[in-house]
Amino acid sequence: MFSQCEILEDSKEQLKTIVREVCEPDNLPEQPELFELVQEYYQLATQKELAQEDGKRMAQMFELAVLDLQFDQCIDKVDQLISQSLQSSPSSGCSGLLSLEEFIYQVNAIAPQEMSMERFKDLAVKLNLSKKLIEQSISFKKSDYHTHLVCTTPFGNISVISWEPGQFSQIHVHEDKITIIRVYKGTLTHRFYDPVEHLHGKQGYRTKDEKKFIEGQLVCVGFHQTHQLANESQERLVTVHVRFFKQRLISCEPLENCEPDKSRPDLVDRRK
Repeated sequence: MFSQCEILEDSKEQLKTIVREVCEPDNLPEQPELFELVQEYYQLATQKELAQEDGKRMAQMFELAVLDLQFDQCIDKVDQLISQSLQSSPSSGCSGLLSLEEFIYQVNAIAPQEMSMERFKDLAVKLNLSKKLIEQSISFKKSDYHTHLVCTTPFGNISVISWEPGQFSQIHVHEDKITIIRVYKGTLTHRFYDPVEHLHGKQGYRTKDEKKFIEGQLVCVGFHQTHQLANESQERLVTVHVRFFKQRLISCEPLENCEPDKSRPDLVDRRK
């Protein structure tokens, strides 16, 4: 991969152009502070791995972008610039397996509005999570399936879910989220649903597709798809979930183990 310094030097004029394009329609004067922010964002976004302090700084920038329209527009344009640079680089290493850091770097380089199921799947398939990391994240609960959040990123998260026989998720809609699910151990029963309206206007679902997936196989769930996961076998099941959210996440810090909250089924639904 190209080094951060080389990218920054070659693209400095492009960053200045981005700031000018954003400010000119509103007849705003030159804003050196905005350019410094844009340059800092570019430096962070092109790092292969963010240190904890860098992750906090990136989160602060996303919070600022919510309040500052010009900065938000600049971020979108910088994301597009990084995406174009990455695609045109012959040494980007896209043909081989990706470490967790490389995966985060490459996904983060793609502008959210340009992400598709196929594009995210191509990267997720190459993600090479260490067996040790996955094994350390496995934890079964008799009461319900157990989710261990491996890491969060500005674009989504990665988690490991442990299922005892007979455990299942609620039927839920993904809305603005893509999830690539890999079966690590066991057999997963997966169903897609079509929404149907019952009498009295109540929402119901009709099974559209049902399949079983074994170790190493992938399930791909795209934007606005409705689905359910279940362990209908007699053996334990472990699945690895790699998620992309079209809406940027504010928090970039790893979280502790997550367990389904049965008193809030809506929260349980969003864990898949």
